[in-house]
Parts: sequence; C-alpha cells; structure tokens
Amino acid sequence: MIELKDWEFVFENPKKPEKGCILIANPFMRDPNFRRSIVFLTEHNEMGSMGFILNKPVDVSLIELSTDFPALDIELFFGGPVQLDTLYFIHRAPDKLQGGIEINEDIYLGGDLEQLRELLLTKTLAPDEYRFFIGYSGWAPMQLAHEIVEYAWIAREVDSKFIFETSPQEMWRLALKTMGSKYAVMANFPEDPQYN
Repeated sequence: MIELKDWEFVFENPKKPEKGCILIANPFMRDPNFRRSIVFLTEHNEMGSMGFILNKPVDVSLIELSTDFPALDIELFFGGPVQLDTLYFIHRAPDKLQGGIEINEDIYLGGDLEQLRELLLTKTLAPDEYRFFIGYSGWAPMQLAHEIVEYAWIAREVDSKFIFETSPQEMWRLALKTMGSKYAVMANFPEDPQYN
C-alpha cells in the first residue's frame, strides 16, 4: 500500500505555511475531515494555526441554522471539525463591510454582523464576495509544522479569485495542476491508493 512518505520525492513544500496561504491535502490523506481538502489559513504563529476548509459544502443552508440572517438560501461550508456550533465567514468586500480582520490582500475574516445582514438582505453583497463556514480547522503549536514534515500538506500562495470564484468540486485538483507538472500528476491519483 502506498503511504504518505512514499511521495516524498514529489510532495515537497515550495512555500512555508503562513497566514493567508492555502494548504493542499496530500492525495492519500486518510483523515475524513481533510481528505482532498483545501484549507485557507487565517492564523499561523507560535500559538498554533487556524483556517477553514474551502471545498466542502454541506447539505444545509444558512437559513436552516441561523435566525439572525435574512431568509436567503446561502450555501454553507464545513470549515473544520472544531466548534461545529459556530458560524464564521470570510469576505472580499472591505469597502462594503467594516470590522473584519485582514488576512491576505483583500480577504477578510468576520465583520459587522448588523451590516452583513443588511447587505445580504438588499443583495448588495454578491455571492462571490463571501463564504460562510460551520466550524474551523485548528492546530496546536508546532502541530501543523509536524504534519507538513510528514508530507500531509503542500502550502502555496492564493488570491481571492481562487477562493471565491473556483468551484469547490474542482478546487483541490486545480490547485495542484497550477503548480506544475510534478504536482499536476497527483491531481489524478485515485482516492484509494489500492487502485493506483
């Protein structure tokens, strides 16, 4: 059976993880929470790391989980296995929505909730300007560094167009394919290494 370490020769990290980058899961990652996932890191320091899985939509919408927002059918994503009773959001509309924390260029975490409700109700905020998550992904100090040494993730830079405009179903493969031929070949690996 193929193991993560068997791909050491191709699965090197061209970039160190940092706030504002994405993590691309190794094609053979076994953890069901992170299989074929893309995680956007919103925090990475000596205290640990935090981020949101970008490509795992869930079967419920915002209207089903929260009465705090307008009755709109807004797609939700599984952000990670931590605090599954909490909603988070990122956006790229700082000119419309104040109070967010700048993560990377024009990508922000959170913001003024009252203002957000009004923007959603009036449809002033376009669907490709925000994303909602249930829960988040978190790592203790040095945990993510250890996982990267074990070839569980590739870190790479990202822009808001990739995050907000890429189809979740294509995101993992596209992230690998745009990194060059030795990474692109991994985009076609079967999920179950027994079939490789």
